[in-house]
Amino acid sequence: MIFQFNIVMSNLCNKNKNDRILLAGLGGGTILPALKSKNKTTLDCLDISSCVIKQFKKYFYPIMKDSIDPNINEINFYNIGIESYIKNCTKKYNTIIIDCFKLDGIDKSVFSIIDELPKIMEKDGNVIIDIHSSRFGKYSNNLRKIKKFLNPKLWKIRTYLSNAKDSYEFGNLILNLDLIKF
Repeated sequence: MIFQFNIVMSNLCNKNKNDRILLAGLGGGTILPALKSKNKTTLDCLDISSCVIKQFKKYFYPIMKDSIDPNINEINFYNIGIESYIKNCTKKYNTIIIDCFKLDGIDKSVFSIIDELPKIMEKDGNVIIDIHSSRFGKYSNNLRKIKKFLNPKLWKIRTYLSNAKDSYEFGNLILNLDLIKF
C-alpha cells in the first residue's frame, strides 16, 4: 500500500487516546510535524547523540514549531538509547515510535528490545517503526531484519509503503505493531 507519510503517521498515532508518545531517534525531524493528537499529549524524545539533540533544538525545532500540533503540550528530550531507557522506565506510553536509523540501516540492538516494549506500553498501545530505505539497504532487507526479532505470538504486524522515488527505493516503510490480545 502506497501512502502519504504524514497522513499515515497521524492516523496511527490517533488510533488510541494519546496522552503520552515515546519517540526513539530524532533523525531529520520529519516525525514530529507528522504527529497529530486528539488529546493533550506529552512527547518524550530519545536520542543517543547529544549532538543530534542540540542540532534538533537549534535548527529543526525553530523551523517546525509552528507546524507542531498544539495538543502536544509538552516535549521532553533525553540523551539516552532506547535499550537503556526501557530498563528504568516507569512511564506507560500509548504510542512508541522507533526512528533509530543510521546510514547503514537500523542497529540490531534496537530490534532486540522490541519484545520488551509491552512493559512500557498501555494495554491498547501500539508501536510504529519507521524503516528508511536508501542505497545502503532496501526496505525488504530492513524488514527481514526486524521480523527475525519479532515474536509472532506477541505482535500483529501491518506495513505501509511510501512511494519509492528512484531505483534505490529512497523513502519510508512504516511497520505498525499491535499487541495480540490473549
